Amino acid sequence: MSHREREIFGYISHSTVNIGDDIQSIAAKQFLPADAVPVDREFISEFASPSPVKVAVNGWFMHQRGAYWDLPVPPPEKSWPPAPAVDPFFLSLHLTSTFHPTVFSQAGIEYLKAHAPIGARDFYTLDELRRRDIPAYFSGCLTMTLRRPPLTRNDVIYLVDLDEQSIADITQRVRSPIAVVTHGKSILPHLAPAHRLQYAEYLLGLYRRAKCVVTTRLHAALPCLALGTPVLMLSSETPGWMNPRFHGLVEHVRHTSKEELKTGAVDYDFDAPPPNPTSYLPIRANLERIMTTWVAGRDVHALTRPAGRVAPEQHDRSAPPSDHRTARATFVSSLIEPGDVGVEIGVHMGVFAYHVLLRRSPLRLYLVDPWQYGLQRDVETDPTPAHQAARDAEYRNVCELFAPYSNVEILRLKSEDAASRFADGSLDYVYIDGEHSYEGVTRDLTHYFPKIKAGGLLIGDDYGWSGVGPAVQEFLALHRDSLRLLADPYSEEASGQFALRRIL
Repeated sequence: MSHREREIFGYISHSTVNIGDDIQSIAAKQFLPADAVPVDREFISEFASPSPVKVAVNGWFMHQRGAYWDLPVPPPEKSWPPAPAVDPFFLSLHLTSTFHPTVFSQAGIEYLKAHAPIGARDFYTLDELRRRDIPAYFSGCLTMTLRRPPLTRNDVIYLVDLDEQSIADITQRVRSPIAVVTHGKSILPHLAPAHRLQYAEYLLGLYRRAKCVVTTRLHAALPCLALGTPVLMLSSETPGWMNPRFHGLVEHVRHTSKEELKTGAVDYDFDAPPPNPTSYLPIRANLERIMTTWVAGRDVHALTRPAGRVAPEQHDRSAPPSDHRTARATFVSSLIEPGDVGVEIGVHMGVFAYHVLLRRSPLRLYLVDPWQYGLQRDVETDPTPAHQAARDAEYRNVCELFAPYSNVEILRLKSEDAASRFADGSLDYVYIDGEHSYEGVTRDLTHYFPKIKAGGLLIGDDYGWSGVGPAVQEFLALHRDSLRLLADPYSEEASGQFALRRIL
């Protein structure tokens, strides 16, 4: 019997009153061997096994003694770190604020660093991890990967954990039958893990067949996204506020506030619901790659780097981080205009192009990326077929994501090879986020500077990273009569990005 055949896998199980926890268990369990064992979240520090268990650790962490709890057996005094028998793989992890004193104690930080990088479910958790110098990346939520069997939809609209006012507001607007569902059941803590999973599968069966779902629950909304069921999430009480644990997730779901629902400000036809956005597809694809690679026993490090494609440890920590997504999007959006012709170099999974560049209604947007593993030799050091297969899958998903947009053209080429496709002076902007080495950035600036028209822009990300800033500064000095730096890349406005305008 081989070493791989002897390995035992586990998944996080639950003793809570919230069946949404078990939906997250199902999302992890679908990737694991059939004999994967449950590891109770609240008792993970007491888990015992004669052999180490490779556990997919995902979900919300965690209740502790002293917090409100409805368990037949209260949580232990010491809930963290996990027991020695647990060999954890952290993915789609949310760390709630009440857990911070424990998980971010000195021992807790050392434990997370020992098992890094940590896949953060949301931007809030990602920021908290990085503030403490724990290597981390945004993974999204595993419930985005639930599989959708071909089923016939019925005419039922499911209202999941809505308040009475919201139920009344929807009821008076629809002709279709309505069913009210809750994820909170007081009996759940008394059920065995297998019975909880059966109930969770039952609810997912309802959602798979529904006409649409309206919910306040993240783990009703994201599963519906994955299952292709039209969903509207009531993500807050009032406009302009959102629970921090939703950041990075609810942006991919149609969502509104309870107040907007009540006043009729939300434009949503419940009887003919629109299809869900597809912006989550790159996140789903990457989660699938990460989980299948980990279960197969292969190195997942190349799949868990930030979109910048440079390992976190290579970043100059004295420079401001460039992961402030809102500021990054605002800065770039302020520079480009509707009707522009632009190029993005370094597309990866297409998230920035989809959410920022495409939203500015370009006349033409070219997405340039070779999707070829091994070009960045300093960090892509394991050229196995699996790594190239992952890049091939990224390319297919980007093609699917942008298929509805006739103004987008995808060029699977190295940036220097793609440059010959564009006439000199034909582009309004080029956004550079490809190879981050000094040589790579210099090459992209050199090839694309002639392509932008007078008044056009060379924009790029990650100015503070080791290869980027020096290349930009040297190029700017070389062309000081033709280019102007528009903002301090370290300013709050630019948030780690550079923008050069061509004046001649």
